[in-house]
Amino acid sequence: MRSTIRSVLLALVLAAGAVAPTLAQVAVGSLSGTVTYDSTVAVSGYVAYLDLSGGAFTPVVSPLSDSCRQAGNGQVSMLPTRDFQSQNGTLLAITANSGPAMSSYKTGTCGVPAGLVVSGGLLVNPGQTGGPVLYFNTPSAAAITGGTVPTSAQWAVAGSTNTNNDCPNLHQPGSLLVANGTPGVCPIPKSTIPAARGAVGVDATGTVLIVAVVEGAEGTSGLKTADLASLLIGLGAVNAVNFDGGGSTVFYWTPGATAPVQSAKLVQMLKSAAVPSKLPNPGSLTFKVTPLDPSQQYVYDASAPGGRPIYASLGFLFGH
Repeated sequence: MRSTIRSVLLALVLAAGAVAPTLAQVAVGSLSGTVTYDSTVAVSGYVAYLDLSGGAFTPVVSPLSDSCRQAGNGQVSMLPTRDFQSQNGTLLAITANSGPAMSSYKTGTCGVPAGLVVSGGLLVNPGQTGGPVLYFNTPSAAAITGGTVPTSAQWAVAGSTNTNNDCPNLHQPGSLLVANGTPGVCPIPKSTIPAARGAVGVDATGTVLIVAVVEGAEGTSGLKTADLASLLIGLGAVNAVNFDGGGSTVFYWTPGATAPVQSAKLVQMLKSAAVPSKLPNPGSLTFKVTPLDPSQQYVYDASAPGGRPIYASLGFLFGH
């Protein structure tokens, strides 16, 4: 009898594990459109939606480097996002926190990020006292704040507040990219220059994570941050953070042997995304998102072929 009970319990556990991937609903798509600055140029990139509510995705943030801290040289060991992805086996990985410019970027160089970083419940870098910050108390919901981050946050990464600050009032730190459904006051870095960009937003429930990366070359193509805000709002973000961009912009969608399930609801969100007509649209941005097969790999790496070591990366494990 006991043997039979153990067998039944084991079967239930295995069945639960088999069901878990079906809760991991996603959508990924290619971004295309135009924006007008001195002239009209093409816009391209990638968009991914993760439904966090099923708890099938676990955030991963660059960890504290004990060797750098003990040597007094910084808090993190700089690493290209592509190496961060391969070392951690993440489904999705992007460049996150920025920091002071360096004359050369070498893997393993110690550095101090520009803002708050928390990895697996451990404080990596205290950063500023307020936002803009993306954080997770649990894997099943995300939050974005321009204020104080709760001490319960298990993972957190800040957007830029001081690095390459070109706000009209230079004493004002960089703001959220999107705050309560409207463009932020001054999201940085280099807000007035077209460039490759990476940003993360959340919907009103905090359970749909919106990741967008725009391809570009600084000064000639890509988006200014005001237009990036319009893009994220059009994708459904109520709040959003702009992360490190330019030559550091990276997007890796790398499914393993078992890919997450494509969500019809999230695919429809991709297809219907557009800049709201009531929203200020300084660059006359237009865009559409074409759904892609989530079982395939998609990569944009502005730092290729060498891979630029950066201060912090953000990724998501599937099924862990």
